[in-house]
Amino acid sequence: MGSNQSRANYRVELHAQIFFAGLPNIFITINPCDLHHPLAMKFAGVDLDIDNLTAELMPKSHELLSKLINYNINKHESYPGGGILGEIEAYYGTVEESGRGALHLHMLLWLANSKHPHELRELILDGVSSKHFNFRQNLINYLEDIIKEDLDDFQNNITESDTCSIKKHNRTSISICSPIPSPDNSNFEEQKQIAVRTLASENQIHHHTSTCYKNTRITTTDNPPCRLRYPKQIYDATIIDAETGEIRMKRSHPMINNFNEWLLLAC
Repeated sequence: MGSNQSRANYRVELHAQIFFAGLPNIFITINPCDLHHPLAMKFAGVDLDIDNLTAELMPKSHELLSKLINYNINKHESYPGGGILGEIEAYYGTVEESGRGALHLHMLLWLANSKHPHELRELILDGVSSKHFNFRQNLINYLEDIIKEDLDDFQNNITESDTCSIKKHNRTSISICSPIPSPDNSNFEEQKQIAVRTLASENQIHHHTSTCYKNTRITTTDNPPCRLRYPKQIYDATIIDAETGEIRMKRSHPMINNFNEWLLLAC
């Protein structure tokens, strides 16, 4: 994030973007695994010729982003049909480092043809019009497509369904991003389900650490609440509260962090 001055500049830029395009629609965090990054492997002692790495193994961050959300960085517009999150009108992101120095990206996205918050609230809360009912159902379908809060969509009859017994994949590829199973393979869906379930069970299950209780002022109990609000409440289906408009996503696992399957595969 840099200095205080740079953070102040980020805020000015973000406020200008909100003034121009309205409130953002999606907030995402992309936290790539850097264990197989060529530079990290070199520093770890792997015998690697840094000077002869091919461009395919070292994609630029904006090229990776462009492929995932199907956004033309140079023209500042979404390609027809959009990407994994739909058509994007604009984005704003900042890079931050974790305690161990690994970089991750926080990003706000503005969807094309999005509704004003007041109009969106009216469409969600109006339960009389059949047209608005279709809007709510389409909204639920969209959210369930881009956000997963359990592994129910990635189970099959071939592999073990118990996520605790899934063996870790030994990924040895030298690349910034992990290789995604090719859609041209006849068993692509099976490979995708295995990969997503393995990665999610390894990296998306929340375990309480000291971070969960950072800045906690409650000292009278031996079991203070997790500031990240885990465990989460379980819901059998995605629903919209008719009174408040709150969207409660389908969830069958109390400790899994929400994720997008394609971003998970890529990172």
